[in-house]
Amino acid sequence: TSGGGNIVFTTNNGFIGTIDDVSVVPVVICGTSGTVTYDTLTSTHGPNNRCAQEMTSLTNNESTILDGIESMEAVGNTIIPLGLQWGWRMLSPEWRGEWGGTMNANNLPLDYNTPTMNKVIILMTDGDNDFPSSLYTAYDRLGDGALGTTSKTTADTNLNSKVASLCSAIKSHNIIIYTIAFGTDLTTSSQNMLRNCASKTIYYFNSPTTASLQATFGQIAQNLNSLHITH
Repeated sequence: TSGGGNIVFTTNNGFIGTIDDVSVVPVVICGTSGTVTYDTLTSTHGPNNRCAQEMTSLTNNESTILDGIESMEAVGNTIIPLGLQWGWRMLSPEWRGEWGGTMNANNLPLDYNTPTMNKVIILMTDGDNDFPSSLYTAYDRLGDGALGTTSKTTADTNLNSKVASLCSAIKSHNIIIYTIAFGTDLTTSSQNMLRNCASKTIYYFNSPTTASLQATFGQIAQNLNSLHITH
């Protein structure tokens, strides 16, 4: 976080509750920050069996951010709305005081539309929404019908609908959304979903390679710097 703007890199996770009166479904609480040893997603034992990695909260400490990125594991299925929900929570004043560290020390997140401040989410995925057929998730198991269905195809469609609803709700609070389709595995439908989610068409990026992804983040950084200068 710098220059009064909040930038969030989101991970897939789940939590019970609401965001700004928008109800969310996840029902699995994966532990308390700073007190839990997280098992790997392939672990067969608890207490955090298959819980996603704990998020790194907003901070101006570069080493903390880099350590958080370095410790991430690319495992499990893709459930995009969970990551997006967590990104919103980290920017929502409704969750002020819940993060500890730098955020609590600076009374973050700030109120929406605070002067000279931009709230920004960068949503990146390398895959389509993919609800697992048998694994336990923050939405419960497919067979339990937590998404209103026991059909995987319908569950994936419902996840896409959740992304669209979240994007609209987030943007209604003047939070800027950039979206990135990374790699070559996303379907045209998922790419269009990300394009529609972005605050502007030019805020959607298709980055099939590592080199293009680096260029994308450079472009986003330049855009955000220009926004800050105009304030």
